[in-house]
Amino acid sequence: MEVRSRTRTVGRRRKRQRQWGEVPADRQDPSETLTLKTVRIKEKLEKLKSEMDKLAAIEKQMLASPDQQLSLTDPDSRSMATSGRGSGVVGYNVQTAVDSII
Repeated sequence: MEVRSRTRTVGRRRKRQRQWGEVPADRQDPSETLTLKTVRIKEKLEKLKSEMDKLAAIEKQMLASPDQQLSLTDPDSRSMATSGRGSGVVGYNVQTAVDSII
């Protein structure tokens, strides 16, 4: 087994990278990478802030309702308990619907 073929040097690494068309990490412009990361993080923060604002508005609506429930798909539906422990289903109470008509 030839030992030389298993030896790694900076010159060999750079030569291999040139063959592959890559730019060595020590020659890349770190400010460009840092700028891209900063922009990406700022975009993520803005998205998270807008999501938090939406959730705060939904919470305000939920707390303002009489039973403190809010269905985003159908305002008339409510969460109702089922026989399973800790389970429930979102639906309608038919008795309530009939009582409100009479």
